[in-house]
Amino acid sequence: LPAGYGRMKPDLVTYGSLVRGSNLVSGCKVLSGTSVASPVVAGAVALLA
Repeated sequence: LPAGYGRMKPDLVTYGSLVRGSNLVSGCKVLSGTSVASPVVAGAVALLA
């Protein structure tokens, strides 16, 4: 997508609400927030680099 001065910049969005994660007690837990979305974004950025 065009940004200032003709540069290209990616816009990246991901899920971060009601994501199933692991839990030591019950085996599974529903999580929400930036701590859930951050690893997905970090992985996508690593693939872009």
